[in-house]
Amino acid sequence: MNNKKDMNDYKEAIKRPFSDWKKLGIGFLLYLIPIVNIITGFFAWGYLLECSHTSMKKKKELPAWENLGNLFTKGLLGLAISLIYALPSIILGIGFMWKLIQKISPITDITEPLQMLNLVKENIGGEIIVLGLVLLITAYITPMALIFFSKKYEFKDSFKINDLLRKVFTWKYFLAWAFLAILGILISIISQGIINLSQETMIIPTIINAFTSIFIGITRYTLLGKTLFLIEK
Repeated sequence: MNNKKDMNDYKEAIKRPFSDWKKLGIGFLLYLIPIVNIITGFFAWGYLLECSHTSMKKKKELPAWENLGNLFTKGLLGLAISLIYALPSIILGIGFMWKLIQKISPITDITEPLQMLNLVKENIGGEIIVLGLVLLITAYITPMALIFFSKKYEFKDSFKINDLLRKVFTWKYFLAWAFLAILGILISIISQGIINLSQETMIIPTIINAFTSIFIGITRYTLLGKTLFLIEK
């Protein structure tokens, strides 16, 4: 494992969003308008997958915003893949909530948050730990499933489980995933700090959230696409 080479890849991934301000700006605008970005976000997601696709081909420049219909379709398929991988977590979460509701419903005098917390710990504390582990595994595996899809844009490629597991349990992927997780946390802390200092509750948070979404998205998909390329070399 070449640590210097890996760090260069991380730096290149962070710098890539700023290699073309026009293309970055288009992505920013697609995330900018609340509610509307639920739809426009699919175009952006398709574009992020294209960032992964081009990264695997060792292209440093950002891809063009073209074939918008294809980008939208790729974004929808990305959502479908993510939801399928999230199904175990969703099913477990619903089951645990139903169990908790059954425990709570006969009790009508719970008024304090601490009482509720104790009730949760007594009845589904173990289940919450299990759910947390499943969520963590899902968060670890799903990004690589999306990168598998972006390689040839074949939906079935996202579910080549044996190959997927061999790729995610490598140092290169773990380090890239951990780096991106830490980067996301740092960006969130900085963004929240700016929002708190501004004391403005609508325009500035919307602008910051749109910018961080496209910046982190391009960085993430670029780095993970390059990581898969290096693992398969």
